[in-house]
Amino acid sequence: GGTEPFTYAWAQIGVSANTWTIGSGATATTNFTAQAVGAGTEAEATFRVTVTDSGGATATADVMATAYNQSTA
Repeated sequence: GGTEPFTYAWAQIGVSANTWTIGSGATATTNFTAQAVGAGTEAEATFRVTVTDSGGATATADVMATAYNQSTA
């Protein structure tokens, strides 16, 4: 649904023990990078994308990202 063009806005929601970087906050798809994930541990964060169509209607979706550092040292 909706009328093109669409705009996209990604944001981290909730609290994470790690700092995360959003690759591109204004595109339909993006990537996430977790900073300072300790050896043998993982970090999780939840992100929300808000999509707005040309008429101002919005929709949201949440995604969870997990980063795992496989290093043992």
